[in-house]
Amino acid sequence: MKNKAVFISSILVTIFCCQGLADITLCDNGRTSYKIVLSENADISTAAAAVDFAAILKEMTGAVFPVVYDFYPAAEANEIILGIDNKHIKDHNLIKADMSFGEYQIIISGNSIIIAGGPERGLINGIYGFCRDYLDCRWLTPGCQYIPSKPTVKLPEIRDCKKPAFRYRSADSIMQWDANWTVRNRLNESKAASCGERPSAVMLLHNDTRTATMANSWNPHAFQSIPEAVYKGNELWRAEIEGSRKYIGNPAQRAFCLSNKEFNKWVAQWTLRQLRQKPNMPFISITHTDIGISCDCKDCLKAYKKIGISGLNIQFANNVAKTVAVEFPDVSIITFAYNHTFAPPGIKAHPSVRAVWAPIGADYAYAINEGEVNIKDNYLGQLRQWCANTKQLGIWYYQYSHFAMLPRPCLFATQKSLQKFKELGVDQVFIEMFFNPCWKKTFNTDTDKNIIAYPCFSDYYTRQTDAGSMFIPYGLEHLRGYIYSELLWDTDISVNKSIEDFCRIYYGPSHREIFEYVMLTEDLASYEEKSDFRKYDGLHIAVGSAPIPNKSYLLKCSELFDAAMSKTKNDPVFRKRVELARISIDFAILLFVNDEPDLRKKASERFFRTLDEIEPAFNTVIPRNGDFNLEDIKNNFLKNGL
Repeated sequence: MKNKAVFISSILVTIFCCQGLADITLCDNGRTSYKIVLSENADISTAAAAVDFAAILKEMTGAVFPVVYDFYPAAEANEIILGIDNKHIKDHNLIKADMSFGEYQIIISGNSIIIAGGPERGLINGIYGFCRDYLDCRWLTPGCQYIPSKPTVKLPEIRDCKKPAFRYRSADSIMQWDANWTVRNRLNESKAASCGERPSAVMLLHNDTRTATMANSWNPHAFQSIPEAVYKGNELWRAEIEGSRKYIGNPAQRAFCLSNKEFNKWVAQWTLRQLRQKPNMPFISITHTDIGISCDCKDCLKAYKKIGISGLNIQFANNVAKTVAVEFPDVSIITFAYNHTFAPPGIKAHPSVRAVWAPIGADYAYAINEGEVNIKDNYLGQLRQWCANTKQLGIWYYQYSHFAMLPRPCLFATQKSLQKFKELGVDQVFIEMFFNPCWKKTFNTDTDKNIIAYPCFSDYYTRQTDAGSMFIPYGLEHLRGYIYSELLWDTDISVNKSIEDFCRIYYGPSHREIFEYVMLTEDLASYEEKSDFRKYDGLHIAVGSAPIPNKSYLLKCSELFDAAMSKTKNDPVFRKRVELARISIDFAILLFVNDEPDLRKKASERFFRTLDEIEPAFNTVIPRNGDFNLEDIKNNFLKNGL
């Protein structure tokens, strides 16, 4: 009898477990019984994301998923329940109570799908995380956001909990100004609260309510925004340089006396006035300008001797933070660890001070803790010291190139750096990417979405005009932007897998060839051993630079693109994408391969034909691509032959 009872119990346990593991049907042949139930306490961005969620599901399945609030009684119909405080959650013990910034849970309980999130857009992250991880959606570029067609969707049991690698995540790919791309890739900060009124690109981003709760970020060089009358009327606040506190006309080249107590007090009150106008800002900056000049008056020199230039900068930030924290205790005061303030300080920062570490002198061929330059200059050791002296630390990580058209390796080194930043407890990362803007007169010629972007190079510091850029997905800039968005969420992703996903969707039948091209581009052996650092031999890449590709790499890539062009000859969309990707290789061939006349001739024909088709006004908006003037190169080719 006892054995029989044990046998029956084991059957019941098996049945129960199997029921728990059974698939649920979200949609069956284009029909669904599910509703999306949103907490009535949801903020405006979360509510907009819920509507977007329903739109994604409709595009995928063809079914309509109504969005309702939880003050309606729970119905018999199946539900996708959104929000940690949703009244339709039957068992709150399922939900983790102490989720951190941006964290989310996805749980299937019975026939209900619960997506709950922590503070700072956790639920929004969960919505798009669900679409990515369980529905196979990918948001590659503004014009290529992949939502697979699935009239029937079955889901297994899900018990998932994820949180971002960094609390604040941003990268200034031109693609960031498209709200769909930015929000769906779970970026949560934009460099848009700088220098007053913003041009059209910013308005297009922030007019989308899904971005309303994003961290609308700080001015990277706030001192240049100090009013002219204040600078002009307070001579003793200006930096003393070689015995003179002379007036500097260009705000971007001004420096100030940080030991001046009255200047400290004024900046604190100036900061308070700004915050009172925008009290929801999570941080505000009091960062120095971009010129690397510090005051050499006797009081500043005395402070430098005691705590260093960066120490005085932190002391100044501490003074401002103490005043601001009385009224705005949760606001972070941002200061730079950059240029002349890069060395670790001799004092600790106030808890409200957020230092942003900007390693502009590093070797970007390698991770921050690898390569001869980075190791000998002790970048990792300096970062550890900053971590020890600050409770909040962000990173300004450089990935732009003045030679934007040339191929360069960056993805795997960046992943290793980001992994190290996460390990050290860094909670904010901004990746500066697209230094070279461009624009086009002819639309719909590159198969992607036409979006306005900025900055315009000639307006780099003020960023107040609309004479900016258009998104042109040439070379690998779009791929890099996508991979960086993935890495900022999870530093441990398989970069190879993400590249494969991108190539498969974006380049279609030519995906294998483009994948191999990307992997060759990431291989340091593809470049000449030329150093941007005089003291070091071998391949080393400084900020804004690009290595010289070797001939064998260029020949191999040219073969790959020939094959890719052949595979896409009957598909104009994929073919145009391949042509735009090939611009980088053709440009490099014209610059560096001098003994292959047939190769150069074909490269020239393709290169200038493609530029003419998309009509990028490089000669007006950005006359130079690094040290290479495209018009001069073209004229030289035409004059001297190929």
